[in-house]
Order: sequence, then C-alpha cells, then structure tokens
Amino acid sequence: DKGVLPDRDYVVSQTDLVAEYNLFYGKMRFDLDQVVYFDQFWNIGAGQLELGNGNATALVIDAGFAFWIGKMMSARMGLKNDFYIEENLNGSTNVHNMVGYLSLGVLLGGAQ
Repeated sequence: DKGVLPDRDYVVSQTDLVAEYNLFYGKMRFDLDQVVYFDQFWNIGAGQLELGNGNATALVIDAGFAFWIGKMMSARMGLKNDFYIEENLNGSTNVHNMVGYLSLGVLLGGAQ
C-alpha cells in the first residue's frame, strides 16, 4: 500500500496445453560414424497459472530445437514465453515471462 515493496505476484505452479509444429529438420555429421538429427519446433497454446494471490490464464509460445541422440535419447533447448494479466494492488498488469530451458528425454518402448 505504501510503495515500499514491489507490487508483483509470483508463479506457484503452471499447467500448459500446447500444439507443436516442426518447421524444419536437419542433421549434423561430426565424423563418418556419428550423426545428430535435429528439429526446429514452435509451440502455441494456453496455460493455467497458480499465482501467490490467485489464478491466471496465459497465452504460451515456445520455440527451440530438439536434438536426437541415438535412437532413444533427445535433448530439447528453447525459449518459452508466457503472456498473462496479473491483478495487483494498483490494478491489473500485462505480464510477459520468458524462460530458457534445456531438457533431456528417453524414448521408452519401440524397436531398437
């Protein structure tokens, strides 16, 4: 109320539902025996955020690269953007959060 602390909320948890489009794919050859395949992807969708003082619905946009390591492993790196309206003491504020990430995955099942 007195302007001593920032009038901002914080994200406790987030759930997203997105659709993915792979724009292009390619491969990199390091030597005669080793090839790494990759995809460039875009995601767009909606997210539900649990904030410290309520909930918000977000527009989610995500872009990055997925690298396929062998037949069973993948690594994804990208930038994820969340756009939502946050209710504060002084009114509502448009918020844009950008997060960079690196994730590793293992493909379970299927022929090897």
